[in-house]
Amino acid sequence: MLKKFVLLLLFLTFAVFMFVPIQNRIIYYGLLPLMMFWALIFHFLEDSVSLKELKRKLGKEDFFSIKAGYIFMDGPACILTKGMLVINEGNVLFYKRDKGNKAKLIYSFPVDAIIGYTLGKVDEYHPGVTFTVEGEKGEVRFTGKDFASREGEFRKALGWPEE
Repeated sequence: MLKKFVLLLLFLTFAVFMFVPIQNRIIYYGLLPLMMFWALIFHFLEDSVSLKELKRKLGKEDFFSIKAGYIFMDGPACILTKGMLVINEGNVLFYKRDKGNKAKLIYSFPVDAIIGYTLGKVDEYHPGVTFTVEGEKGEVRFTGKDFASREGEFRKALGWPEE
């Protein structure tokens, strides 16, 4: 509901900017930052998964989570889904935002099936983590800026010793 309201405010601000003759240039050009603000809020509401919803979904307070994107290769096409990577009770879970601020499980695999992982570029544009998972056809890729800086926490959540 809030997402629709913010989108409506964005379109209304755009309509005022384009179609209402405003003589004061300060007010007129002041609408541009307001439109950027509404677009930023809409982007945040579109992609983010709340920790409160994850805590409710998982039924516990203590788990490792990091904002990430799941990269799925569908033939020659690369599909990026934004959401939250969670490591909880021996499983790696990826949740995306669903309708009504709900968290929807998109992908999961057990930590025991991980053969190894590498940090760095996961495709031409994005840094992140690439998992080699037993039983998967290819590599499993997640993009995110914070993987390298939080590697210690990441390894601890996986149950692996720190290097």
